[in-house]
Amino acid sequence: MRATHRVLAAFIGVLLLMFSVAVVTAADTRLSACGADAFGNQVDTTFEVPEARQIWERLPAMKMAPELEGSAEPLFVALFSGTYTTMTATGPIEVTNAVCVTDGNGFIVIYTDVDRSGFVR
Repeated sequence: MRATHRVLAAFIGVLLLMFSVAVVTAADTRLSACGADAFGNQVDTTFEVPEARQIWERLPAMKMAPELEGSAEPLFVALFSGTYTTMTATGPIEVTNAVCVTDGNGFIVIYTDVDRSGFVR
């Protein structure tokens, strides 16, 4: 392999590594916004939906959420396992079957007691 090809291959490898680090960092920011790094909350899985109204394609048993039904905004979704703890004005509360949705523009909602039957991975 010529020296220029080795340099180019190394450069492409560095770019791919930088891209994968950027993707992980973006996901970490969204997870932090969802409270993943607080109170020992445990993330079960995450996924994205191209349009908020498509969340029921992945979580068909989830109750209706008017704020998502007509929205075409892309969403990042985090499903939490076990007990999810969050802070309220009166102190911490614990809930189960928590699902966090965020659009990355400051819209964050934590849904609780979400029925996950039929969840499509």
